[in-house]
Amino acid sequence: MAKKSQKNSKHVVDLINSATLTSISRLARVDKFTFLAVLDTSKPEHLARSELLECIQSVKREDITIADQEAVRLLQLVRFRTEEMLDYAYGKIEFENHPEIGTFDRSADAMTRLIWLRVNASHIFDQIETIYLTHHFHGHKKFLGFTVRDGDGRDFEWTPEVAKKLHEGVGEILGLDEESK
Repeated sequence: MAKKSQKNSKHVVDLINSATLTSISRLARVDKFTFLAVLDTSKPEHLARSELLECIQSVKREDITIADQEAVRLLQLVRFRTEEMLDYAYGKIEFENHPEIGTFDRSADAMTRLIWLRVNASHIFDQIETIYLTHHFHGHKKFLGFTVRDGDGRDFEWTPEVAKKLHEGVGEILGLDEESK
C-alpha cells in the first residue's frame, strides 16, 4: 500500500515534531486541533509522535487543511523575535491577572509558551501575531522613530511649558476651558 501524502498537513507535521507532547496535548483543546486528543502521553515519546502522525492521515481533508493553516501561525511566531513577543505576552497576562497565569511556565521553550497563549489567552496570541504580520508586510517602517520639530529647526524637548500649551490647546478644542472659568 502506498504511503499517504502529507501535502495538506506539512505544517501540522512540523508542529507535532517540534512541540512537546504536553503542549500537543494542551493544543488538542482548541477546536481546530481536536484530532490531537488521540495522543497517548504515557507511551515513549517517539512512539506517541509516530502514532499521532499516522492518525492525522485519517483526518478529513478540510479539517487538516484548517489545522495546517493554524499550525503555520504558531510556526511563524516561533521564528520572529520570539522572546520579545513572549515577554510582551507575559506582561499582558500578568496585567490582566489571567486566572491560569500560574500554569504559564516562563522557562519553557518558545513553542510551549506560544501554544499556552494560543489555548489559554488567544486574544493575546492574536495581538502578538498582529505585531508579527505588521512587521512582515510593512517591514520595519512601522517601528521607526521620528524626530519632532517645533517649527524653527530645533530639536523638540518636552517641557512643562509644552505640556501646559498642549493641555490648553486640547481644552480649547474640546471646549473645556470655558467650563473652568
